[in-house]
Amino acid sequence: MRSKIILASIILLGLVFLAMTARVSPDEDVAAQLEQAKAIVKEYITSDKDTEADDAYQKLLADFSDNERITQAVYEIAETYRHNDKFKQSLQAYQDVVTKWPASSEAVWAQRGVAISSIALNKMDAAQVAVDKLLADYSENANIAEAVFNVADTYYWFKHYEKANELYQYVLDTWPSAEHAMWAQMGLAISNIAVSNDSAAEIATENLIANFSNNPKLPEALFYIAGRYGWDKKYDQAKTIYQQIIQNWPDNSFADSAQFELAKANIFSFIHSQDEPNALIAIDKFISDFNDRPDLPAALYDIAGRYNQPAELIETVYQQVVELFPESSFAGKAPLNISRLNIISLIDSGDDPNAFIAIDTLITDFNNHPDLPGTIFAIGEQYYNKAFRCVNEDLSTEANDYFRKAVTALETIVQKLPPSAPYTPRACRLVAYGYYRLGEYHKAIEYGRKVVDNWPDYELASWTELVIDRCLKQLEKSVSDPE
Repeated sequence: MRSKIILASIILLGLVFLAMTARVSPDEDVAAQLEQAKAIVKEYITSDKDTEADDAYQKLLADFSDNERITQAVYEIAETYRHNDKFKQSLQAYQDVVTKWPASSEAVWAQRGVAISSIALNKMDAAQVAVDKLLADYSENANIAEAVFNVADTYYWFKHYEKANELYQYVLDTWPSAEHAMWAQMGLAISNIAVSNDSAAEIATENLIANFSNNPKLPEALFYIAGRYGWDKKYDQAKTIYQQIIQNWPDNSFADSAQFELAKANIFSFIHSQDEPNALIAIDKFISDFNDRPDLPAALYDIAGRYNQPAELIETVYQQVVELFPESSFAGKAPLNISRLNIISLIDSGDDPNAFIAIDTLITDFNNHPDLPGTIFAIGEQYYNKAFRCVNEDLSTEANDYFRKAVTALETIVQKLPPSAPYTPRACRLVAYGYYRLGEYHKAIEYGRKVVDNWPDYELASWTELVIDRCLKQLEKSVSDPE
């Protein structure tokens, strides 16, 4: 009996061993290889290894072109490129899906991606062609309303509001019962707020309430409209909508958020009107009423960051962030902004020598602070704003003086700080334009090339190329007509 048990155990172990050591099927093996190849491409993309990513992507296309899962893999790679703001590469990958596998389930989303990437690259003619193809080739696709809405939203985020409105309206007219119709109606309101078409925004909001009254997400849509009003400093309209949400949907989760944002909008309205005493009272009440909210430090930091005046009030709010919430990440950012306020105050008073001394001190004191590039950029923008005000008033000498100071401030981002994806290309673009306005064309071209060569996917790279072209024409003109 014992020998039979031992024999059975050996047989069982043998079967287990065979199961453990058996090779997977060839199809499963290839699928695993494709997944690994896709993961490698995505890792290169997220690590900003663009050359390696492109090489690995081309190899994936060559090695797995006949695999049934290749379409999904390429689409995922395109999405990864886009989500990492590598729009030139995402455009190509989306186009590969549309061209190679037009009948796939991913094709409609890829065509959407072609349009979105073209908008992000400021290739507006190509974007229109992509939209036309999306509407023509996929009009019967179950996902078409969402895809068109996504493109409309991209137009909106890249500030092409007229084009956004066209597509929002198209969604409403063509698919009025679609899930994204309500969001398209919201988009019409928000986009019209952005262009200060208040009457159209009001009508769009009224239509939203009338036509989607039974939609459970209506309070959320109204909340976003109120937020856009607030962003555009139209606080009375924002407060009215927040109050509607609180009164009409008191049990909705967005009612709590509306209470919070209503209090902020009230503070902003006082600051906007330079009513410092009532602003301070409203801020103290805000802290007292919402003291248990984890996002209170962020809210106070936002309140301080929206305005530069009244300077003493804004500095007080930053100090409250430091004193009341010393453990929050915003406590570490507040001192940097207090320094920024002091520098802007020096600029506004015309004390430029001390302003630049303060900028050097700022760089020394906060050299490793991640927000330093953005802070210096904001200071440079102050000079740029002054320059363009002088341009509009035909004060060319004063304008050039401010352009020179803007260039000097912004060059510190490029020359003294490590590259920063959000701010270095923006600084280079403004420096290039500043030198163009000052007639220093070689320097303008130098900084323009930094944008075009190092950040080709930057949304205003094509605009920068126009500045370079203008400089080259001016140099050619000076050679042919030195006088």
